[in-house]
Amino acid sequence: MAFLTAPCLIFLNYNNPRVREEIKEAATKWLSLCVDGFRLDAAIHVYSDHEFNKQNNQEAHNIQCWNEFATACEGINPTVYLIGETWDDDNAFPNYVHPFYH
Repeated sequence: MAFLTAPCLIFLNYNNPRVREEIKEAATKWLSLCVDGFRLDAAIHVYSDHEFNKQNNQEAHNIQCWNEFATACEGINPTVYLIGETWDDDNAFPNYVHPFYH
């Protein structure tokens, strides 16, 4: 059984602004407690085939979501370390790395 299709897996509705705010608030709390960064599991699957309302451009929505998250984290800790799992497709990797370079 693939992890992404496990029946016990809960998917968050990132189309809902309140969900995105809660994620950023959780990160803010941990950063304020001196956590230096986060590993973002399955970063390319925030908007994916399982999403509540499928997006026209899933990759663009994923990147927008992570940029929003990164901006919130950098507001607390400008040197925050974020690493996302994107090993699903080698061609997608540069698209996820590039937006976070300053």
